[in-house]
Amino acid sequence: MATAIRSTREYNARSMGVGGILNTKDTIVQPQSYSGTLNLPLNLKTGFSFEETDHWMICGDVNLANWSQYKLFETKDQLKDVLGISFGASYLPAKFDVQANYFKHIEYRIGARYDNGYLNIAGTPIVTTGVSAGLGLPVGKYKSKLNLTAEYFVRGTTSNSLIQENYFRIILGVTFTDKWFDRYKYY
Repeated sequence: MATAIRSTREYNARSMGVGGILNTKDTIVQPQSYSGTLNLPLNLKTGFSFEETDHWMICGDVNLANWSQYKLFETKDQLKDVLGISFGASYLPAKFDVQANYFKHIEYRIGARYDNGYLNIAGTPIVTTGVSAGLGLPVGKYKSKLNLTAEYFVRGTTSNSLIQENYFRIILGVTFTDKWFDRYKYY
């Protein structure tokens, strides 16, 4: 179900001095105010995950949003419904094998995504597609990790004289998991 929100739009004019006289002002537009509703679309998201704990995981998400129902002050925009899909997988060769080398303790990750976008310009949808790959590098003897991800995604198209954006980004994150939160028992 779409959500209706009461909203107000205000236009304020700027007054400027005329010529060299300091006290004379000229107002370009009188302040105006409009009240109405903003209808936000229904957005449904769901996901799944299959895993063998501490070894591998496969997961995915689906996002549906009916942006064609968006209205601001009872005026519809030319937006379209959105379908977004993303998948990912991770693999950890040997988490608890203390004899294994460092590379078997690294968590390897890959992912892909697709989004048909809510814009349709000159009859052409503005689609986003992307892929990512990452590593979860263990730090110390506990579960803390240094997470390094590279992502490449493309938004838009060059057909119909439109613009295509190509992005490459590197994401660095840290996951702290340590003995700080363990409760000690005294006997």
